[in-house]
Amino acid sequence: MVFSRSELELLTIPELRQMLHRYGLKPTGNAALKPGYITTLMVFPELALQQFETIARLNTKLLDGNCIQQNVASLLLIKKVLVS
Repeated sequence: MVFSRSELELLTIPELRQMLHRYGLKPTGNAALKPGYITTLMVFPELALQQFETIARLNTKLLDGNCIQQNVASLLLIKKVLVS
């Protein structure tokens, strides 16, 4: 699920902490302040997609199969939706 910055700012620190814990993430900077949690949550989807794309490209080079190429195409479409 993708949240806007304003939606995340409405959450309490315990709620933000719970979201980070769900994804195995740690806050950026001071854990006593909201911006550290919000920054991590705002960047996480993009970083996850970049890592997945990198792995998918490596697998495509190794296996060169239609299934993997379709997955890469699907990822690029998801990225467009998240960024827009």
